[in-house]
Amino acid sequence: MSRPTQSPPVTVIAGPAGIGRTTALDRLRAAAGEQGAPTVGLRLAQPESGLPFHLSYRLASELSALPGSTVDHSRAGRTPVERQAAALAATLAAQPGLTVFLDDAQWIDEGSLAVLDRAVRVLPESAARLVCAVRTPVVAGPAAAARALLDRLRADGLARVVTLRPLSTVETDGVVAELVRARPHPSYSRYLHQVSRGVPAALRAAVEGHRRSGTLRVVEHRAHLAGAEPALDLPEGDDLFAPIRALPAPAWPVAKAVAVLYPLDGPVPDLAATALDLPPERVAQALADLVEARVLRARRTGGQPSWRFVIPLLAPALRAHLGPFERRSLARAAVDALWTGAARCPDRAYLADRLAEAGRFVDSGRARHELVTHGASAAVADGPAAVRWLSAAAELTPERGERARVVLARATTHALRGDFPAALRDARLLLQEHPADLTPDGWAQALQVYVTGLRGTGDVAAVERVAAGTDRLPGPAAPAAAARAAALSMLDCPLEAERLLAGAAPLPGTVPLPRAAPDGAFPDAAGFPDVAAFPDAAAFPDAAARAAGAAAEAAGGVPEAVAVVAATTTALLGRPQPLRTLADRPGEPSPWLVATQVRALAMLGDAGPAERLLSDRGLTAARLPELDQALLAFRHGRWDEALDLARLGLAAGTFTGYQPGYAALCHAAAVIQLGRGRPARARAPLAAARAGRAALPHLLDLAEAEIDLVLGAADAAAARVTAGLAGAAASGAVPGTEELWLLHAELAAARGDRDGAGRGVVETGRLAAATGSAYTAVHHLLARVAADRDPAAGAEAVQLARRLDQPFLLARTLHRAVAAGGDAGRLLGEAYELYGALDAGLHRCWVRNLMRAHDVPVPGRAETVVENERLLATLVAEGASNRELATVLRTSEKSVEGRLSRLFARAGCRSRVELATAVLTGEYGTGWGS
Repeated sequence: MSRPTQSPPVTVIAGPAGIGRTTALDRLRAAAGEQGAPTVGLRLAQPESGLPFHLSYRLASELSALPGSTVDHSRAGRTPVERQAAALAATLAAQPGLTVFLDDAQWIDEGSLAVLDRAVRVLPESAARLVCAVRTPVVAGPAAAARALLDRLRADGLARVVTLRPLSTVETDGVVAELVRARPHPSYSRYLHQVSRGVPAALRAAVEGHRRSGTLRVVEHRAHLAGAEPALDLPEGDDLFAPIRALPAPAWPVAKAVAVLYPLDGPVPDLAATALDLPPERVAQALADLVEARVLRARRTGGQPSWRFVIPLLAPALRAHLGPFERRSLARAAVDALWTGAARCPDRAYLADRLAEAGRFVDSGRARHELVTHGASAAVADGPAAVRWLSAAAELTPERGERARVVLARATTHALRGDFPAALRDARLLLQEHPADLTPDGWAQALQVYVTGLRGTGDVAAVERVAAGTDRLPGPAAPAAAARAAALSMLDCPLEAERLLAGAAPLPGTVPLPRAAPDGAFPDAAGFPDVAAFPDAAAFPDAAARAAGAAAEAAGGVPEAVAVVAATTTALLGRPQPLRTLADRPGEPSPWLVATQVRALAMLGDAGPAERLLSDRGLTAARLPELDQALLAFRHGRWDEALDLARLGLAAGTFTGYQPGYAALCHAAAVIQLGRGRPARARAPLAAARAGRAALPHLLDLAEAEIDLVLGAADAAAARVTAGLAGAAASGAVPGTEELWLLHAELAAARGDRDGAGRGVVETGRLAAATGSAYTAVHHLLARVAADRDPAAGAEAVQLARRLDQPFLLARTLHRAVAAGGDAGRLLGEAYELYGALDAGLHRCWVRNLMRAHDVPVPGRAETVVENERLLATLVAEGASNRELATVLRTSEKSVEGRLSRLFARAGCRSRVELATAVLTGEYGTGWGS
């Protein structure tokens, strides 16, 4: 009999496992307690569903302890259900305001269900309330009976159902921020939402797994993922597994089998039955149960059946519970099915993963060949997978020479992905246990990895001993000399590295190298060729060029790794032609070679040739290490991407000071942060790079000088420039020196030092002639603009910069060309748009000032107001004083005071601290670099 009420006596909180039903109950009970209301809480377990009247007795016991409870002792003519229902109703009626919280109510036994059904229907409106948490979906068994009762109560108006939904992306971010005290990076947020499907328990398991395995890193208040799959060690009783454990056997072993087989399209039931030694019909029934319980989702792909986990994180969580034999048997079943064509999988990495797990359970020769092939192709694109596959191949390789090649490939992969301890271990293994098994090129590469591993693990003293020759390296003379030269370059001594290579007799076809002048200028660059000739400057004959040519010979040639070191060294010294020659050699280049070539060209500003190199090899930037991707993204104006890649690399620990590109990346990150109004954040990577004794520290001086100049400290900026130029001259390194000399010329011109400005013109000209780089030529022309206000030079600089497809360089060139009398309306308008595309708010602010000074209309008044406020809020969050704000924004302190007052009012903040907190927590969106 129904009894409609305005407030039903029963509330049901429903949702799948891990969705947060228990959390919701706990919060509701806590809220009731804070208001002084009495509460009772119970939680049921699956075994209790088979004990008659179990819940009734537990509930009666809990209620009897409450003050004022009554018990109905009348038993005449009543059944057990009627008697207990009457007693329960009377007790609840005597406790107005009481709420009973019942967790996992799907496990109520049948007797207690009948008692509750009767008791609820006779309760007065003022009586206690019952709040139940029920896991959905409900499958056949005791849980189905409980759900049927709740459905009846709902139909009669005695119950209401609140279904918990998965978390949204915003809510997911909130949970992560609460767990790790940092907002997740968008890529991490997307990953977590995808694997957890918004289920809180799965989300927390993923984050905790990443935290335990060390793959979760926090950089600049953002949580990043520095690895792929989390290391999950959830107990079998975890809430995520509850729907599986509630099913009849063999649901648990079948679910684990599907965790290995699930990407396959094809006879998964038969494969699981074979691997588990179970009848196929039992496996099929278990799969049906798992689908009904919404653990799995069944579908057909191309006419073939397949299964996927509703919550993807369940797959790795279940695989963690596989025993070694169980794992290998399932992997063998998958491999056999793929090899015979009985099943298929769109993911090529799936077969390699199963081969690695199957080990000797499958054909070792075929498995070894496929693992090496997959590992080599993924060395850069997916380093962790490549290492896993190459390690499995090494275990399957009995022949020593072949095993040495596999270990060498793995060592190189470790070095490329920045796992320097592992790279060092593999290099030592090769040098100590496989010296007779290494080819000349193998020796060269192994020694390179060895020195790289030493520097990457922070053993600078060992690198210094290698560079000095105190620690003699084993192996042939040429590879040992190249490794020693690499050590010198890592210590910011490329000029010494070149001299060492020039005197290394075993290098075939070498000639003495031209020496650089003491001040770092190149004696063969006395004249200044025409601008049009800069990109096509003639090659410089030297040992590296000869080495590159000899490397193309099949017999008796220079090992590739030696040629790469030689060519990279001369590129650092401002002569990239040998590296370009090496790039043109026939054959398939190694990932190490391609990454080295691209990095050196990008550091010299030659992003176009670097991209062409990739294109000629049929590659994309995505196949490069993150550091090289970031440098190219910065050059091509993809600043958000560059900053993200920089943060990810720093979070993963794959960027270290030994890499010449590391200082270039830190400079790039500083330029981006400074352009977005964050001078303090711009200094952070520079300080870290100095602490790590980064190679090419003059690039850090360049960035520091640019920051000082923005903050109005011209003298400090000049001192930084002088220090940077002195350091570059001592080392002989060229990348970035054209920017230092340009800044030197501009600072000198600003203080009326014509000789100093002229020196900047001369030196940038020498660099342009030596490097043959259009990027450097642009800086030479801009130095002429600074020194002589030469309008022709400004026009040429703009024309040349347009050809380079580097938005920031073009915007700065347009900006500077106005000083030489260029068309302010056209030049500033284009620079304004370019800076806008980069989200370079600080540069936009400066250009707006210039536009007003030249009576050039500024588009978008409303947009301008918003940008100004965001920039001002960002600078306040950086801790800038009013005087510093005025300097940075190039306005007066009085203007700053007025703008701050309006900003505080609109943002609802009463102080700088409140505004800074709002910016840092994301409550006040500043936009740039977030």
